[in-house]
Amino acid sequence: MTAVVLENGNVDTLAEEARLNKISNEEFKIWKKAVPTFYQHISTFKPSLQKHVTNQSKIQKTVAFTDKIFPDRTKGTLTTSVLLALGNDIYEIDVILPIGAHLTGQEASCKVEPQYEAFLKTFEQTKFEPKWRVDNNDTVAKLYYINSNDIKFVAVTNNGSVLWFKDEINTAVTSCLAEPQGASTAIKVNSDISNDLSTIVVVTTSTKESVSTSKIKIIDNVEKVGDEKRTILLNDSFVCETCKFLNGKDTIALCNNKSTIKLWDLNNTEDTPFLEFIDNTEGKLTSIGNSKIVSTLFATGSDNGIIKLWDLRSLSHDKKIEIGKDTESIREVALLSHFDEDPVSDIIFSPSSACKFVTVGRSGNVYHWDMEYLFSKGQDVDKDGKNSDDESIISSVLQAECLSFYHTGGFRRLRTDGSKKNTVACNSIIDDLVCTVDADDLLTVYIPFTARIASDSAN
Repeated sequence: MTAVVLENGNVDTLAEEARLNKISNEEFKIWKKAVPTFYQHISTFKPSLQKHVTNQSKIQKTVAFTDKIFPDRTKGTLTTSVLLALGNDIYEIDVILPIGAHLTGQEASCKVEPQYEAFLKTFEQTKFEPKWRVDNNDTVAKLYYINSNDIKFVAVTNNGSVLWFKDEINTAVTSCLAEPQGASTAIKVNSDISNDLSTIVVVTTSTKESVSTSKIKIIDNVEKVGDEKRTILLNDSFVCETCKFLNGKDTIALCNNKSTIKLWDLNNTEDTPFLEFIDNTEGKLTSIGNSKIVSTLFATGSDNGIIKLWDLRSLSHDKKIEIGKDTESIREVALLSHFDEDPVSDIIFSPSSACKFVTVGRSGNVYHWDMEYLFSKGQDVDKDGKNSDDESIISSVLQAECLSFYHTGGFRRLRTDGSKKNTVACNSIIDDLVCTVDADDLLTVYIPFTARIASDSAN
């Protein structure tokens, strides 16, 4: 199909837009042919929030599930809750599900149809006040639900401060504050918490007059909560885009804006990374996700929608690795992709499954991946990090088999800055339960229905 041109030689923009939309729709129909889009459950909640900010739709938001589980068999419902951070305000909001979302087997059989009416009526009439607040009007960038040692959750702010909150106290009870920065200094903050919740890493990149420096802080979250266990200063203009713990709490990985991942061994006292891993073969790297079950498994995402699954053991033999050049024997465990090259904003591994993770596109769409097909075909890695089967699975087949669900919120999820990082959360108790937050504060809570339709999977 060619562009629609008028007699004067100009392109008819409306007709051209319609033509491109038609092409995109046809491509999408082909792309999602065998991907389930039905829901086991989906509900939306629009809380009426007591606002303390202007231009609320442009304020950064982030969500995290709590471990609240309150079943009510008489009503056939299950209540859980999410933490919602809006600017420097943090809310706890109850959401309701059918009781079968949590129970399994015979326990899941409840003859009572879910009765949502009373809950929803109360929800609509409630003016939610912030339960906690961050001082100095700093913006919350990330929430980590803890519920341990009398601490409910940890908040990391946009200036690099780390704050610990209790349930009954509305201000932070412990803090590890960021160093003051000049007014002309731009700050970028990334953070992660180890799988055992014992350690927090915060990476602050400061840029002034085009010169960037990054500082890594390793912070205690158990014995001396808030204490800096270690600080590593990077002076080589390393602009950190994301950071993650790998290999339990022993290794941290930082990805910069030039598709370079550097890894530090926290058991080593040296401040230099033990591995430099470069992969710009499929666009620029934008995100890293780490498995909560398999300590050496992680994924990278790029700005052209490519997701690669890696095993740390296959990368730890050289000081520097550049994919696509002198390391042909080193390759990803799997390669997947977003529709229409949708850039990868976030990667979140399942807290309860070794095979599942979700990726979030800049569009706000959420992709659910289940790698059981890959691992069941003998493509898992051995003790040396090598594929146990020499024959790799065709990428298109892998894509069709492993993309188990596709959630789209439509154009309402679009934001002016294009960032969807930390706007999606996975529940640690209820398998496949996901919550998303939109720019207008709408919370969407859903569980995908992942069984494939026979006629689709057969084609």
